[in-house]
Amino acid sequence: MRKEHPILFSTPMVQAILEGKKAKTRRIIKHQPIIDQDSGFVFDGKHRKQYDIHNWQERFIDDFAKWMPDDWLWVRETYSWDYKEYPERTEKFYYYKANTSDNFLASGEKWKPSIFMPRVAARIFLEVTNVKVERLHDISDADIISEGVRVPVSEEGGVFFKLGVENSAYRFMPEQWQIDRHVENRGKEIYTPTEHDLLFAHWAELWCEINGRESWDANPWLWVIEFKVLSTTGKPLFKKLADVETV
Repeated sequence: MRKEHPILFSTPMVQAILEGKKAKTRRIIKHQPIIDQDSGFVFDGKHRKQYDIHNWQERFIDDFAKWMPDDWLWVRETYSWDYKEYPERTEKFYYYKANTSDNFLASGEKWKPSIFMPRVAARIFLEVTNVKVERLHDISDADIISEGVRVPVSEEGGVFFKLGVENSAYRFMPEQWQIDRHVENRGKEIYTPTEHDLLFAHWAELWCEINGRESWDANPWLWVIEFKVLSTTGKPLFKKLADVETV
């Protein structure tokens, strides 16, 4: 029987899902696998199980993954409701920060953190299509795009970087590029960043915004969850409720 799980997404990532730009999400494995090259084994974070180092990932997923293919995810996002006009708080009168003007706050309402969203307020439902494990820094360019990352560019084709931000993508660009941008002799050949450089730097920026720089530097093992959107307007009705176990 498939299971149904809540899952948190930041407002920009909810917007990416709604725009069809996000089809994967990465979550830190709570108990990090331990890779022991000397013994040829991989141990789970609590040393309860061990796996052959050459084919450990599939068994590790079966033993420890919270999400499995065919499971449903209901998205917890930043939300609110107009409780003054609609004190019954029916699902028809929920508001979502991802597509509600900030003018909404001028009416005196406040946004509620996504962690507190009740299931009845959920509008976005996803279905897990694949799960794998991977180190944070091992992400491919295609997966960065599937995570909803886009390199911001101007109409002239120049790349935007957030300046004055502690973990701006600028800080994750190749060192030679950063040096060349400040050399006085512009007659020398300067490093031209690749598409990978730009994507990876903006992926790092996004990760740090959500999880912090320490997490990025640790390069942890992650659950890589691939999904498809079932509904953005509430729970899908085309599958029997009895087929889904809420957890």
